[in-house]
Amino acid sequence: MYANELMRLVADGLAASGLDVRSSEEPGQVGQVVIARDDAYCELTVDGRGQVQWDYRPRSADPKRLADMATVLLTGQRGDLPRLGNGHDHPGVTLKGMVGLELRERGLDVRLAVYGDDRYFESCSEIVATNPGDADGDAGQVYVTDDGGLLWVRDFSAEHETVRGHPQFASRITDPEGLAGEVVAALGMALGQ
Repeated sequence: MYANELMRLVADGLAASGLDVRSSEEPGQVGQVVIARDDAYCELTVDGRGQVQWDYRPRSADPKRLADMATVLLTGQRGDLPRLGNGHDHPGVTLKGMVGLELRERGLDVRLAVYGDDRYFESCSEIVATNPGDADGDAGQVYVTDDGGLLWVRDFSAEHETVRGHPQFASRITDPEGLAGEVVAALGMALGQ
């Protein structure tokens, strides 16, 4: 299954669930789907090996909403989740700090990733959340930045029988409909569809 064919299945599934999608297909490149929303810019990429990246950039970031979305993506737990973290009670806690405290209180593993630029002596950071109950790491990771950006990264290949041949040839997904269905379901729950 080539990436563009797989993305077409995902785009069709997202559209059928009521989301406004626009896909870009260029031969030889990984296809992308842009989910048009009033509240955020969303871009989804699924490659032919089952690697998924969903980039969510809200126009106005709400730490509780971001924590709810991350929880849904990492656990499959759905619905309006109660606020458990106390980051909003402390002045000066950053948005990613509030999200991280909330996710930790919900039982997720959260760590701070710091990236340094030795050339210009700058740094930036984000939180990285994972599900500790997911021993294989199948639920992926969620990254959250202080500007409210959320990035979900997940490898679906193990669940959809990636066939590996000669290293020269790309891996292939043998259950593209199943993979597309899982991606659509996860994003639908995260976006409240």
